[in-house]
Amino acid sequence: MASIYVDPFKVRNAKLKYRSRESNMKVGETFSEFYTSFLYLASSAKIPLEDYRDDLISKLTINLQEALIARETEYQDYQSLAEYLTGLDQRQRQLREQRKEFHEQYPEKEGPPIGLEYWLECAEKDEEPEFRKGDELPIQA
Repeated sequence: MASIYVDPFKVRNAKLKYRSRESNMKVGETFSEFYTSFLYLASSAKIPLEDYRDDLISKLTINLQEALIARETEYQDYQSLAEYLTGLDQRQRQLREQRKEFHEQYPEKEGPPIGLEYWLECAEKDEEPEFRKGDELPIQA
């Protein structure tokens, strides 16, 4: 009777999902949210612990991967890497918000760059902005 309620393909299905792009960090998702899902899926798929660190890096958003490049070798285990990424993600989000608030508070000041809003939208979507001539110039008061 118990076999009726057990999915005989649970591990296989978890592995398929783990290896798919579906398990990558999503745009707008915090690292903490992603990491919780990552750990659950990796455990369900019976992924060896020694694979967690590299898999974790490959599933991050491009923005977090780029920010991690210079310090990646400092974190040899997935737990210390995750701790660092939690703080990095939080700080990046705080800085984006502070930058936006500053320019909203002081609209008469020169700057921000004309393309700032577009660049922030791209960062939120984890997309590379297209080059647009003049976007780097400051908005004139």
